[in-house]
Amino acid sequence: MLRLEDIPAAEPGPGEVVLRMLARPINPADLLVIRGHYGSLPALPATPGNEGVGIVEAVGPGVGAGLVGLRAVALRGAGTWQELVRARADHLVSVPDGVSVEAAAQATVNPLSAWVMLHEVLDVQPGQWILQNASGSALGRLVIQLAHASGARTINHVRRLDQASELKRLGADEVTSEEGDDLLRKVAALTGGEGVPFALDAVGGAGSATLVRALARDGVLLVHGSLAGREPMGLSAGRLLTYSLTVRGFWLNEWLARTSIGQQRDVLQSLLASMAGGLEAGPVAGSFDLSDVHEAVERAQERGRDGKILLCG
Repeated sequence: MLRLEDIPAAEPGPGEVVLRMLARPINPADLLVIRGHYGSLPALPATPGNEGVGIVEAVGPGVGAGLVGLRAVALRGAGTWQELVRARADHLVSVPDGVSVEAAAQATVNPLSAWVMLHEVLDVQPGQWILQNASGSALGRLVIQLAHASGARTINHVRRLDQASELKRLGADEVTSEEGDDLLRKVAALTGGEGVPFALDAVGGAGSATLVRALARDGVLLVHGSLAGREPMGLSAGRLLTYSLTVRGFWLNEWLARTSIGQQRDVLQSLLASMAGGLEAGPVAGSFDLSDVHEAVERAQERGRDGKILLCG
């Protein structure tokens, strides 16, 4: 059950700050947590939200007063669907002036996920092909831009072909759609019949088998989402064996747990600098006051929505 409550104002402890939140997105993970279907669930009662941007309003013992007024995002943010959020001071990353509130609000989860998948998990090299589904999503758009910037090439599968021009503007090399394109034939034509070394799967379910068939020998299918719910993937064991394929999962929380705050801060600072220079976090389909959270959640669950829903204030 999701409900609004008045609670005592947050007070910063030693080494902490309090952020007055400006905006935060409604991410798929937030909706899964609310439904109780996420991989890691908080003890109840709990406040949803795992990212957002705010202004430092107060600092605790051991934290310099110079941080007050800083516009920042917090690594490992939790409970951001509230007006005042406590965070560790060493988890803060300053937001450059050239980054809008709307972009900064969604600067951590998807940008970090896209960067880590491409550059740490897969170590994609210039000229290599990446195939992905759900390419029109905020994460998919970031994969396109970051891959393009590094010299890699992308084949982007979408539900509607009318998304093609927008994705190509972001740097997509090829766009295929569920409206009639033969994905495997397209992949074969682009790769000389060899297949792609990497495929990113945001959906799961029966469609994963098609991505596996598109992989080259020694290829990797990286599963980072489950939009198909509990629908089985139905992969062919024979294909995995004869092509020496790897299927693995990616969860940003696991990367955050095993890497240092310093490393995470360095990556996020670089991404925010890129956003100030033109990297697009993703479109916003609507903004709602925090008090209208129920209406906002309903909107966030609508299919065909082109962009994030933000909770503001």
